[in-house]
Amino acid sequence: MEDKDGLESKLNKVRPVQLPECEAKYKFILLQVSAGAKQKLVIVGNPSFGYHSEIVDAYCRQLPLELEVKVLGGGLVRVRENRILAYDYSATYGPAPRFS
Repeated sequence: MEDKDGLESKLNKVRPVQLPECEAKYKFILLQVSAGAKQKLVIVGNPSFGYHSEIVDAYCRQLPLELEVKVLGGGLVRVRENRILAYDYSATYGPAPRFS
């Protein structure tokens, strides 16, 4: 069993925004990544995948196994001129919650 500080260190290394630097429209997912009681919201998008579940699978494979992942929802994201617009919903995971 890993100690609390080791888990939190792994969580701190997780980047909260993982979107490619290209102007495009593609699928994204919103995840809650946890290490014990500590949590972090992460948005992950990838134009290479046609399904939200493929994004989840690819992302989870790169994380340390000790971190827990919960999919909160997904949709489409459009990146243009340093602006990000998230909209629509995932047929598999539902819409991503809106935070203000």
